[in-house]
Amino acid sequence: MFLIDATPGVWAAHTADRYDYSNIAGQQALGLGTWEGRLDGVEVLLGAGAAYYKPQGANGTGDLNLINELKDRGYEYVRKAPELNKATAPADRLLGLFGGVAMTFVLDRPLKQGLTEPTLAEMTAKALDIVSRDADGFFLVVEGGAIDWTAHKEDVAGTLHEVIAFDEAIAIASRFEADDGETLLLVTADHETGGLALGSEPDLEFIAGVSATVDLIWGAIEGGMTIETAIKTYTGIGGVWPALTARERETIRSCNDPLGIADVLNARAGVGWGWSGCEGAHHTGTKV
Repeated sequence: MFLIDATPGVWAAHTADRYDYSNIAGQQALGLGTWEGRLDGVEVLLGAGAAYYKPQGANGTGDLNLINELKDRGYEYVRKAPELNKATAPADRLLGLFGGVAMTFVLDRPLKQGLTEPTLAEMTAKALDIVSRDADGFFLVVEGGAIDWTAHKEDVAGTLHEVIAFDEAIAIASRFEADDGETLLLVTADHETGGLALGSEPDLEFIAGVSATVDLIWGAIEGGMTIETAIKTYTGIGGVWPALTARERETIRSCNDPLGIADVLNARAGVGWGWSGCEGAHHTGTKV
């Protein structure tokens, strides 16, 4: 999702601050760490965060254009899914930067005309193809990072689709593991987020009918769409399902945030989270 975030960053960089993104990007790209044994950067980097690899702007590196540096070092550079699919990485090095600061949520992708971002499964397949060329073996980290982001917003439909996308990436890795016979596949998480509980009778039909994340729905409302129209367009409430009640409208208005929409959808779907209201969900101590 975000190449310089904590989980992908920690495997390739040492820094006292997880938000020191330009430093993390530099170490990912060029191996700027000072500990013994780090000679160069990561061979395959695929994800979002192009702004942090450039010198321009508040997010930039301040001096080096890491993209140009990597291209000079033999990295093939791609920006779109078709380019990724065709990439051969002749020097066994590949840099793919997609989307903006983050990649588009899976649930929202059909609503984005002309979207050219690859899926997590596609990135996993290409990464495995390249790193497995090394006769000495490889270490690959694949993160379904958006699961955490949608769960912070208590977005049950968005979280569902991100978990499915992660499962599709795991399937790619599992097939590789079975064919290779010498690769260990580990699937885990750094933590659980939100304390999602499905209850005894969740309305799976309703959840499956939601066609956008709560972030996108709220963005439509901020863009001028009425609450009723936005909710009907992206959830079916007021169309397939009974219209919003006065209390549900007030929940959305009072939060003035995607979390109000999430509260309404969760109640309709019969699911719960460890938090409710306008606060947003947090990390939990649930075993992973």
